[in-house]
Amino acid sequence: MRFAPLKAGTRISQAKCQLLESHKVKAGKSQQTTFVGDRDVAEWETPMNDHENLEQRFYKTTQSLPLPAEPKQCSPDMESHDISMTHLFSIEVTVQDSDNSPFANKYRASLPVVLFASPQVPIDANNKFVRSTSPNIDEDVASLSGLDVPPVYGAHLQDKVLNDLSKSLHV
Repeated sequence: MRFAPLKAGTRISQAKCQLLESHKVKAGKSQQTTFVGDRDVAEWETPMNDHENLEQRFYKTTQSLPLPAEPKQCSPDMESHDISMTHLFSIEVTVQDSDNSPFANKYRASLPVVLFASPQVPIDANNKFVRSTSPNIDEDVASLSGLDVPPVYGAHLQDKVLNDLSKSLHV
């Protein structure tokens, strides 16, 4: 993440991140939503000390989402008939006018994210995801490369349309 103070002399003192999960369940097509719920999946603070690049006036920090190890603590995004689960990444940045100013402003922004649990990620005997324990983010990303991500439905522009299924099944 990169942050740039908009005014000279200001500094970013803190950034809090949060991953929220929303559930919507409907009783039927003609009925209104019968259940709407939210839960905090993860919450963490991003250190901002000594991240200022004086030449370009920005703060930079790199961090991976600390998703729970147990699948039941964080559901993947899905939408099926009358059930929907979505996720939102929210960040709150605290900006101070100067080092010795007692006043601070907080700014919030949110971004929708899509979480997908690949069937290729193994689950151990304790019903937890088996993950790399490396503190290096690049190694974590490399260990997850090659996982199958589902296609975006509706974006199948070059798929072959099967008009007659019996013709396609002949071997």
